[in-house]
Amino acid sequence: MKHFVKSQRIFILTFVVLSLFGAIVLCSPFINHTDGISFIDALFTSTSAVCVTGLSTMSTSGFSMSGQLFLLMMMQIGAIGIMTLTSSILLFVRRQMGLQERLMISDINSTFSMKEVDGVLKVIITYTLISEALGAFFLLFGFLAQGLEFGPALYSAVFHSVSAFCNAGFSLYDDSLMSCNSMVKLTVSAMIILGSLGYYMVFDLFQVVKNRTSMKIHTKIVAVTTLILIFGGMFFIYILEGGQLGIVDSFFQSVTLRTAGFNSIDLTTLQASTIVIMLVLMIIGASPGSTGGGIKTTTAALMLFAIYNVFKGNRKFRIFSRRIPTENILRAFSITFTYFLVTIIATTALLSAQGGTLKNALFEVISALSTVGLSIGATADANTAGKVILILCMVIGRVGPFSLMIFLISHKEKESKLKYPEEKLILG
Repeated sequence: MKHFVKSQRIFILTFVVLSLFGAIVLCSPFINHTDGISFIDALFTSTSAVCVTGLSTMSTSGFSMSGQLFLLMMMQIGAIGIMTLTSSILLFVRRQMGLQERLMISDINSTFSMKEVDGVLKVIITYTLISEALGAFFLLFGFLAQGLEFGPALYSAVFHSVSAFCNAGFSLYDDSLMSCNSMVKLTVSAMIILGSLGYYMVFDLFQVVKNRTSMKIHTKIVAVTTLILIFGGMFFIYILEGGQLGIVDSFFQSVTLRTAGFNSIDLTTLQASTIVIMLVLMIIGASPGSTGGGIKTTTAALMLFAIYNVFKGNRKFRIFSRRIPTENILRAFSITFTYFLVTIIATTALLSAQGGTLKNALFEVISALSTVGLSIGATADANTAGKVILILCMVIGRVGPFSLMIFLISHKEKESKLKYPEEKLILG
């Protein structure tokens, strides 16, 4: 299992090094900001871009064009993932991958076999480029409709298309997309959804169309859960705000809460009940293999179905006429427990470091940990210690799920010939 541990360390180290490298570049003479930039703010912004979070202590519009383009590059690299990008480049250049790389990628997502790994990696690059190109095309017309000249409109379209697909949430406008028209909001929503579905689902759909194979259980769960979260979130946001938000803004916020980070409304004006719904959506996040964070849609779905089966008295767990291994259920609960444990520790640390209200601290921590990027003000007012805590949350949110999965895979339970007596505990 040495290649698992080695890959885990490389993955984590890569994001740390990239974040530090980005901070150094942002502080260099080649990049300027209207308000100036300290190293801690540069590190915060760089980490946010690499981890495709979108939280920022300074405006993106204040950067020079070179700074904005550098952030765009960091978002793209962070979204695709350094390991995936490197493997894809090796695949296209050498037309082959080593046995270790194939084993690692296929074991990380056991839904796909080793022979399908090459196809998944090709889909990652192709799907990303085509989606971002289409998004930029439609956004161009949206920004032109707002009165922008062709050059600025094209630049804004490309930037927001990449940022939206990567679920990064960086915007060239200080009010994010609050002043944008419905065409821009709906196009950005579509890009966020495309980026949050996950490459594994896209590859499976490609196989279904090309080879007429049956749809995998993973794809079905992602599709159903995504639809429920999007339209369920839209419904609750619209109802809880008493109809003060339009359908488009309610839909947009429901979508962007799935780890994207854009906002079309002033979040500080929302009801406390709406904030609760937003926290739930941020915690669940996007789907495995996507550009988003959170505990993931499949994790939430598995836990919900597991609880349902317990109440029904079913010992065997089934979804869509397929039996799900107990190992998957235990992993789902392990990931979620770890997420909440980190949330509690980080929220406590943030409150101790800079004070403030529990609501604000909890919102910022979950936003950073789920790589969402939405804020209700605490990030902008954060002191140095608070910024460091949120930086750690962004890194953990980006590399944590992958590292935890590697750990669970590389530490499989060893079969023992000894049989121990069984004894039940009193629960509840």
